[in-house]
Amino acid sequence: MNAAGKKLTGNFKIRISTVIFLMFSLSVYFSLSLSSCSRNVKPVSPEATAREKKMFAEASANYAALKAYLEQEEHALENYLYSLPVEQQISQLFLVNIVGNRNFSAVEKTGDIWTHFEKQQLSGESPLVPGGVIFFSYNIADTPEEIIAFTDSIKNYCRKNNIVPPYISVDQEGGLVNRLRKVTSYLPSNKKVTENLTAEEAYELYALQAKQMKALGFDMNLAPVTEVLTESNIDFLETRSFGSKQNVLDYGKNCITAYEHNGIATVLKHFPGNTNSDPHTGLPEITADENTLNEFFV
Repeated sequence: MNAAGKKLTGNFKIRISTVIFLMFSLSVYFSLSLSSCSRNVKPVSPEATAREKKMFAEASANYAALKAYLEQEEHALENYLYSLPVEQQISQLFLVNIVGNRNFSAVEKTGDIWTHFEKQQLSGESPLVPGGVIFFSYNIADTPEEIIAFTDSIKNYCRKNNIVPPYISVDQEGGLVNRLRKVTSYLPSNKKVTENLTAEEAYELYALQAKQMKALGFDMNLAPVTEVLTESNIDFLETRSFGSKQNVLDYGKNCITAYEHNGIATVLKHFPGNTNSDPHTGLPEITADENTLNEFFV
């Protein structure tokens, strides 16, 4: 399944899976109820047994219907994706930067990837939009209203041109890496979070940030950093890490859960890790042995 498939089915699958889980739990409950009744010293009336059997049958039928519905939706989605022009299918694999912060317009067309001769064979060209876009500082307008207008323009442009809307993502880690600092509430670095908040309190902090990001029109946060802080990466990561392995597990889990419970997808960074070399200017070389990798990165 490519990025478009994941994008269109993500929330739907979560909702349906939750319902299926509840229906499965209900069926198990009725099954256990029937079993416990058989062990009960007090005789069960035929009427009560019949009611339980009926309820169990209804729960099983509902579960089967929901499962069939989900499979049907999955099949319909795959058919839709395969019906797209091959250029649009390929574009769903990419998450790239875009220009401007006012009104969105695609800068490429489907014919741009073909030769001059091949272009002449095309019946027509259409805008080419990637599966995801990333906002950098120059894409962030000065006010929430302007940001909302820009993210809305991306989605409206895609609807108008019958294109799958892209993920709209941004680096919003907190602290030093904080693209939205001018428009959202204060988001401290991971280090400050662990120093001043419990993991449970951190959940509330990130949940509030997620709600604001969602209101601005974002779908994905390229965060959190889930690297354990070590001597080999401290100069590069500094305050961006939660610190120890246990902190990364506790705070990282709550951070991810808080964002995703409020409609913002997350990206865990960085695997297998960094050294004190900045990967933006060079290639970090990790020389850790297997035991160290298992201790700090797995």
